[in-house]
Amino acid sequence: MRRSSNPRLVRPLVVLLCMLFAAALPAQDAQVRRYGLFVGANDGGRGRVTLRWAVSDAHRVAEVMTEVGGVRPQDSYLLSNPGARDLELQFQHVASRLAADSRLFPRTEIVFYYSGHSDEYGLMLGEDHLSYTDLRRMIDLAGADVSIAILDSCASGAFTRLKGGTFTQPFLVDEGTTVTGHAFLASSSADEASQESDALGSSFFTHYLISGLRGAADTSNDGRVTLDELYHYAREETLLRTLGTFAGPQHASFDFQLSGSGSLVLTDLSDVRSAVVLDRSMAGRLFVSREAGGLVAEVRKHEGRELRIALPAGSYILTLQGEDRNYQHRVHLASDTSVRVGARDFRVTLLDRTRLRGDEPPPVPLSVTIIPGLDLVGEDPYAVTVSLGLLVGRAYRVRGGQASSILSIAHEDLSGVQFSGVGNTVGGDLAGFQGAGVFNVVGGNAHAVQNAGVFNRVEGRGAVLQSAGVFNVSAGGFSGVQAAGVFNMTDATLNGVQAAGVFNRAGAANGAQVSLVNIGGDVSGAQIGLVNIGDRVIGTQIGLVNVSREMYGVPIGLASFVEEGIHNVSIWWEGDERTWIGVQNGSNIFYTLVYGGVERGGRWRELEGLGVGAGIGFRITRRPFYVDFDAGWKRISEGADAEERLAALFDAGRGATFPTARIMVGIAIGDGLGWYMGGSFDAAGPLSNDAMGYFGGRANPIPLSGETVLYPRFFTGLRF
Repeated sequence: MRRSSNPRLVRPLVVLLCMLFAAALPAQDAQVRRYGLFVGANDGGRGRVTLRWAVSDAHRVAEVMTEVGGVRPQDSYLLSNPGARDLELQFQHVASRLAADSRLFPRTEIVFYYSGHSDEYGLMLGEDHLSYTDLRRMIDLAGADVSIAILDSCASGAFTRLKGGTFTQPFLVDEGTTVTGHAFLASSSADEASQESDALGSSFFTHYLISGLRGAADTSNDGRVTLDELYHYAREETLLRTLGTFAGPQHASFDFQLSGSGSLVLTDLSDVRSAVVLDRSMAGRLFVSREAGGLVAEVRKHEGRELRIALPAGSYILTLQGEDRNYQHRVHLASDTSVRVGARDFRVTLLDRTRLRGDEPPPVPLSVTIIPGLDLVGEDPYAVTVSLGLLVGRAYRVRGGQASSILSIAHEDLSGVQFSGVGNTVGGDLAGFQGAGVFNVVGGNAHAVQNAGVFNRVEGRGAVLQSAGVFNVSAGGFSGVQAAGVFNMTDATLNGVQAAGVFNRAGAANGAQVSLVNIGGDVSGAQIGLVNIGDRVIGTQIGLVNVSREMYGVPIGLASFVEEGIHNVSIWWEGDERTWIGVQNGSNIFYTLVYGGVERGGRWRELEGLGVGAGIGFRITRRPFYVDFDAGWKRISEGADAEERLAALFDAGRGATFPTARIMVGIAIGDGLGWYMGGSFDAAGPLSNDAMGYFGGRANPIPLSGETVLYPRFFTGLRF
């Protein structure tokens, strides 16, 4: 039995592995380097009103360009209320970096955005005035192959008018295409005011600019937003929105002077994983707001085509504007998560009834109903302290509580307590507590606690806690805890915990599902049960049977299957000693490994040099390359014949057992076939048991701390 490896192979192997490992890691696009300079100036000097949203608009444009616009965070520069000299120095710094990059990249680009005051002659930066001629000079001296300038300020059309504004042929951007020139966009014409909106928390033009960059302007539906698409979208939406304002309609202008072919892509959404995907069934004007507050994007969605809106991770409220009513849907985006939304996911938004100030009746202290559908104190009082519905009971809003032996109804909000021997129903929001012997139904949102002997149902969205003896249903999603004796169901997104005696089902889950059977769409967190089923799982599945389409975590169970995970059979040759055959199975990142082998050149029927091993590992993929690292235990058997060698595998007093690790770099050839090479490292030390002198006389030991010694060995193989 040969136990030595060629020392001349080990050192070059380490160098080669490092080189290939670096090549396998994600890298920035090697064709284009894009810089961003974003300026917000609320202060326009004496005699001019201080703007509210110019600085925050610059922040938001910088954010979207670093997320999906190809500007790396270290190449993005943000200036708040600068002077003219500050801006010039920043341009000089960017110019020096562009000069260095011009030798490394086929094309360099700069994106300049300004929001603030201006007049027909230039930018107004506090008490400084920067002429459009000087601004153009700074942009030209930056030395980028392509310069993109976007001005959101009054009379900014004078900037684009210096050289006219006519379209050339569509512009760039196949990575191999050489293109030079500039593209200038202005939010208004030379004699118009650019307008802000407190309702939008932004200027009109920048609001639609950002919405367009996030995907609203992708009229070709190819996952890319081009300069041409963005200009037409921002111009049209700004014009439509300002038709009825006091200042009048606002017309964006342009000056495109680019040579080349193709289209200049500003944002690429094709590889963005954190996004809301609006399916073909949706149509109408959609507003995307952060759940914590703040409008993010506005989209005009046409039926029959899919639309992708890139968003950072977080919780959002989607509001779809209808002809006579609005519809809402809440989504939670984890990092690198895409959530698909269709028309059926939205629920009617129940609006508060409004009353003129001074015309609001005082609260009614008591409402008693003895005839179904009627109320002794009149129809729809604004507030009712107590409502006792002997048969039905009805109140517009209940601020105190309702108790009914048959049914209690509040057409919109309930803030307080609702109790019923048979059932409760709220047509709007519940904020407080519901307790029913038979059922609870809330037509809008639920907050605080629902508790029922039979079941709870929330048609809008539940929050905090749902607890029932039989089942809980929340059609529009749920945030908090759902606990039921039989099952929990939510058609939309669960944010929290579902716990049931039989099964849980959620359209998507951010948190945990605990039951005998758990079914979810995209899952961020954990599924714990006998059977766990998910679509895209970020976290873990713990159960007897785990099934998912994608898994970015560790499935733990007797049988785990990831449709798009790691499923490989491999054969490899370790030095000149053994031939191994192994199986890797796991998620998109982590896998388990089991393998066995015999001595090379020996009598394989006699199982000479028989060895087995098992371990766990992870994979980094950068197609077509991949890097695997795994660690586990290896056992080498001994004996005079095949029977003895098999028996010795289970005899701790014979053979050798020791920790081992592998690192390898491979290249995929087609869908399944691949070639790889790497190094294995067997460890002799306190954790090993060598009853056969396996490590005796091995060459090239690498001493570690304590008594542990590593013995490296080169291997190469094929995967299938």
